[in-house]
Amino acid sequence: MRLWIRRSSALLAFPAMLVIVFLVLFSRSGWSWERSQAVSWATACTILLGPLAAGLVAFDVWRRQTSTMRELAASTRRGTAGIFALALAAWLLAVLAWLSGLGVALAMASSNGAAGPVPWWTIVQGLLVMLACVCIGALIGATFRSVAAAPVAAVVCYLVPIGANIFGLQGFMTAGGATAPLIGITQDRTIAVVLVLAAALAAALAWAMVRRSTAPTDAFVSVGAAVLGVALVGSLVYLNTLSPVLRTTQPSASPEVCVGSSPEVCGPGEGAALYAVAAEDLQSAGQLLSEDGVPLRDRYDYPRGDIMIPPGGAGMLSLSPSEVTDDGHLAPWDVALTIATPSVCAAYYGDTPPNDLLDAQGSLATWIVDRLSGEGGDSPADADGAQRAMEALQTCDGGAAGSWTYVSD
Repeated sequence: MRLWIRRSSALLAFPAMLVIVFLVLFSRSGWSWERSQAVSWATACTILLGPLAAGLVAFDVWRRQTSTMRELAASTRRGTAGIFALALAAWLLAVLAWLSGLGVALAMASSNGAAGPVPWWTIVQGLLVMLACVCIGALIGATFRSVAAAPVAAVVCYLVPIGANIFGLQGFMTAGGATAPLIGITQDRTIAVVLVLAAALAAALAWAMVRRSTAPTDAFVSVGAAVLGVALVGSLVYLNTLSPVLRTTQPSASPEVCVGSSPEVCGPGEGAALYAVAAEDLQSAGQLLSEDGVPLRDRYDYPRGDIMIPPGGAGMLSLSPSEVTDDGHLAPWDVALTIATPSVCAAYYGDTPPNDLLDAQGSLATWIVDRLSGEGGDSPADADGAQRAMEALQTCDGGAAGSWTYVSD
């Protein structure tokens, strides 16, 4: 394999692979506060690494598989071993580049105190998606007898997941890429299994077609390719029936953790590092707002899954990991919105929006931002209005807020 790696064009392209990995990794922020999102976002680079590796394999196979070499390979015991070695070399180098980014992502998450399990499904999907890409590249390089095989392979592997989304097969030939927090949710196990199986079948089918192109008279290879093709179609049909667009994730089974004491911040274990940041910021905010007669709840919870009503007396924690400051503080609006959601009222999820509650919440949150920053909201009238708004939001009685409206200067 060392010899084939040295012969592979992917070795020359390896620095470019690393650039792609780290450009994707650092194109967003906020993913380093939980392990699951760190792994998912680091794996997002496979949507570019896979097509690149496919193009490199197609180029190498086209360059080495002359007409004479094809005839020789078909008559030898090694057969397509050389093509397989080229594909495997490109796959290994692409995986190495990806794992470099993944290692950096996990190291950054650990430095922030991130918790939660590593999503192994995402890693397995990444490995198989890139394996399928290099096999498709080998197939195109072995059958498309032109230097255009390389760009054709890259474009095909890039467009396949886009086409899959159009036909309701979200996740096929992709892995990771979560742009939002994964606290309290995990990948749906059934869909994950089907996606892993479909990627494995795509890789096996592409390789069977490579074998068939070098041994067209081998009935066993032809039958095997047909069986794999049917199995792949069947897996994709089943995936479509699962509606992956609507049920990609499910609530996680991670234990609940609580951080701080005044107030206490609780939620699924994956978000422990963010809860510590939130508890510190809310405690500081509570000390100031108590002087205005606006007390905080004793506990704030982060939701698990789609909708979670916290236990009685708990408010709802608002988090935007991408807006956490460099010195480790929540965005001012997240602090304010958390305090301004002392109760998760049933009216929030009703058929019609509770405008009185939402107006009170918006005014209170805006006032809190100004009050904490020292840029306004220090008049007795504003403090009185904030008290009424907080009481109304705690009791879910929009009318109790009165007519107070706060507008930031």
